[in-house]
Amino acid sequence: MGEVRRIAKPFFPWVGGKLFLLPYIFQLLPRRAPRLLEVCGGSGAVTLGLGAGYAPLRVYNDIDADLANLFRCARDRPLALLRELDFLPLHARADFEVVLRFLNHGYDPNDFLEEELQIAEEYFPPMDRQEVKKLLVGRANLPDVQRAAAYYLSIRYSYSATGNSFGGRSVELRRFLGLLRRASDALQGVVVENKDCCDVVRQYARTGAVIYADPPYLEAERMYAPSFALRDHVRLHDCLCAPAARDSHIVLSYNSHPDILDLFAPDFYIVGFDRPNPMARQEDSRYHELLMTNFDPSPMLNRQLSLLDNPGLVSSDRPELRILSAPTGRLPRVWDWPQD
Repeated sequence: MGEVRRIAKPFFPWVGGKLFLLPYIFQLLPRRAPRLLEVCGGSGAVTLGLGAGYAPLRVYNDIDADLANLFRCARDRPLALLRELDFLPLHARADFEVVLRFLNHGYDPNDFLEEELQIAEEYFPPMDRQEVKKLLVGRANLPDVQRAAAYYLSIRYSYSATGNSFGGRSVELRRFLGLLRRASDALQGVVVENKDCCDVVRQYARTGAVIYADPPYLEAERMYAPSFALRDHVRLHDCLCAPAARDSHIVLSYNSHPDILDLFAPDFYIVGFDRPNPMARQEDSRYHELLMTNFDPSPMLNRQLSLLDNPGLVSSDRPELRILSAPTGRLPRVWDWPQD
């Protein structure tokens, strides 16, 4: 009988999170891989959902330094993170603004660490010196946890999980504790990076590696920080088509935008489905979800998922994936975008 992997769900809300897409994404992935790279990490839904044991090397990356720090703290210091969150919940916009001020102007005790270590060297006897140094170094690491807690709160209490406006939503603390505990378990052994997505692809891509990319959707970049402009989508495309990544198993998620289709359709299979659009005013409005692969996905489409194939996400009533287009070969194209 196969191994049941330690899996988890994202432990915080995230704009553009892919939890609902996991059954579709996991259909397109092999049961095991030598490497898993989630290069535009966001909520980490794929890394957490596949769990420990899916690949010997798992890499979560996001260009947002606060997001990468939150994942490191969830992996390495979940109890310290919980301690910092003991003032949950926030009750008013004023509390939320305090959190934002900390994120924007927080001090870094590492700036003073060297000076304090020198003072300890001068004023404490040898027997006490090492203990004092341990305390100083430990205290210098604390702001990472404090910042992670503040960042979590800014997301959890913001409107639509954007992190910049107060939404006043309540927190079910017991549920959060369970999510964080399971996420910490699933993140053990995961390499957490804070780099440009293309740099991570170039560094870690190998033959047979699974690369999942969920870049900010085109014309929705204002919801994310840092920004991701059209030229960045072009860079990501070119990086994934380069020889370093060509022998990897690549899956991307995107919105159905003409410029994205124009960019990716010559080189990738496009699969997708329609779902209701709860954000639209029209009652029958539909939203087109796309997944793109650098391999023929037809043998894997709409296969039955099991707890051993992709644990925790057995198939249910949902729209079926269908192939919308196959690669046609690239035509010369000059892309024009602002240079600033």
